[in-house]
Amino acid sequence: MTLIKKIILFLLIGLMIIRGYLFYTDWSHNKARQAAEEIFQETIYKKTNKASQEAVELKKAPLLPKNNAEIIGRIEIDALHLSYIILEGVTEENLSISISKVTGPPIHSKGNLVLAGHNMRDGTLFGKLKHLKVSDSIRLQDLTGVSKEYIIYDKKIVKDTDLSPLNQFISESPIVTLITCTTQEDERAIFFAEQK
Repeated sequence: MTLIKKIILFLLIGLMIIRGYLFYTDWSHNKARQAAEEIFQETIYKKTNKASQEAVELKKAPLLPKNNAEIIGRIEIDALHLSYIILEGVTEENLSISISKVTGPPIHSKGNLVLAGHNMRDGTLFGKLKHLKVSDSIRLQDLTGVSKEYIIYDKKIVKDTDLSPLNQFISESPIVTLITCTTQEDERAIFFAEQK
């Protein structure tokens, strides 16, 4: 076998290993998303089932077994065919699994609930967020099963050093701020929505 053939073979084996690792990572994150959805559904069922409502009182948010992340709710955007569980806290692991809470009050409470998600090339997570328009609606559901609609009233692109979207004193009513990356490494797309 010539040296060139050995190099090509080595490169092909390396690419197969990398592809296998990426496939496994995607599969693992997808399984974690499915587990989060099942835990969320079970929590909602327990909280809304009248026969067991008194017997089941959540002391804390349910945890995702993969990384012990707290599950705090769900975000749905019909215009983008998007539905994801919301995890508490921005960590690389949480962001690779689902949408994550950066800061702010509990869902549906007064203040600015800031949610972040990766802008994935395949359109998952917040990969389609760039298609949102002013007046589009999003829905948030909390752990008690309460679902409320929010309307996008503003959107903008900011530098990644601009922390103003995290401001908690922008409205007297509940606000949701969605954040994702743009194709420019140092920019963020920001979408503001207020409760309907």
